[in-house]
Amino acid sequence: MTAVALATRSGATQALSRTQVTMRSILPAEAAAYWETGEPQGKAGGYAIQGRGAVFIEHIDGSYSGVMGLPLYETAQLLQTLQHNGEGR
Repeated sequence: MTAVALATRSGATQALSRTQVTMRSILPAEAAAYWETGEPQGKAGGYAIQGRGAVFIEHIDGSYSGVMGLPLYETAQLLQTLQHNGEGR
């Protein structure tokens, strides 16, 4: 889950993006080889969906960009709402 919040002078609005990522079975040797690349170090969840870790992804239900860190659809929707309310100037 990734939350996005936008604040203006008149208040704040927020959205929550929920994404479920299903990974295939990973052999111990594959996990060790992936760790040795250095890519998963410091990553939430221990993998990079936009990098080499993508080969382990069997299915994704939700926001790809939310898994990377910022759910772009939800963010754009919040910005559009603010703009329609005259606050996005």
